[in-house]
Amino acid sequence: MVGLYWHAEVPAAEARVEIELATQRNYIATSQQQWYRLFTELGVDNLRIRKALDGEKAETTTAGTKTSPVYRVTGLLQAGDVLVLPEGKFGLRDRARLAQWLADLRSGPAAKAGARPFGLDATQYAEVNSDLSRRVGFSTKELTPAELLSKLSPALNHRLVVDRLAKAPLAAGEPLGEELQNLTTGTALAYALRQVGLGFEPRADARKQVVFAVVKPAAKQIIWPAGWPLGKKKPDKLLPALFESTPVDIDDYPLDEALSAIGDKLAVPILYDHYALDRRGIQTNVKVTFPPGKSWYFKIIDKLLHQADLQGEWKLDDAGRPLLWVTTLKPVRD
Repeated sequence: MVGLYWHAEVPAAEARVEIELATQRNYIATSQQQWYRLFTELGVDNLRIRKALDGEKAETTTAGTKTSPVYRVTGLLQAGDVLVLPEGKFGLRDRARLAQWLADLRSGPAAKAGARPFGLDATQYAEVNSDLSRRVGFSTKELTPAELLSKLSPALNHRLVVDRLAKAPLAAGEPLGEELQNLTTGTALAYALRQVGLGFEPRADARKQVVFAVVKPAAKQIIWPAGWPLGKKKPDKLLPALFESTPVDIDDYPLDEALSAIGDKLAVPILYDHYALDRRGIQTNVKVTFPPGKSWYFKIIDKLLHQADLQGEWKLDDAGRPLLWVTTLKPVRD
């Protein structure tokens, strides 16, 4: 497939990750099964669940060689389905955070040494993730990015601040075309800001309080993404309906309307990278065709996007729900 792929930022030479989950006394067996299934789906190399030893702590040790390291992680399963890792606490709903943690760990020494995303410590990052994993509870259609920020701000535990260079692009933003209701706050914010060439990053201010800073990203600056990599999650496990046979006959039909109908069938949001599309002069209502017969949604989406010089990246929002990010085949420089 040329136009559609499963986005996973995996280094060329991955480290091996082995995990032991140590349970406290009387930990529920069904919860153990949920954790086992979660980590199996995330693709850890070896997984074991056992009873915790007296005084045992969460830790990561290193084995193997410098070129082929093995990270052996001990995590503690506590009451309330809380998993304690050396990097912080996680719940069963924190699939996206755990996928990112595994990707960071596999990436090598920086993660092993305890580096934190955005320079935050484990507690701060957990609080940020909790804040941004809340779902947007109101309709966003026809709101400008500035209006969306204004409506989201009161529900956040961290302040939204706008850097000086971001104020003019934010004020000039046009109304959003896509409906962001029920997306997570972090994904919705990242998406809306992307449309005006902006982004946001969680960072500590002068008083060491974490804020969400709206910025004009500099080269190579890391900002909060509009969707997270899937890691090793398998497509057929994430969205089985993508590979089910379905009747199809699309004859000179607008792309955005065709994808909207498919999105409704699959119950997944479809977000367009308008910032990139505008710079390539690509319209979402370009006419597309698919011959009559039977096919599966994965192939249909691929073929439709390719006709418009587009590609789809399957991602997860901040709470682990899948979404389709539609962008240009060739990357656009910001």
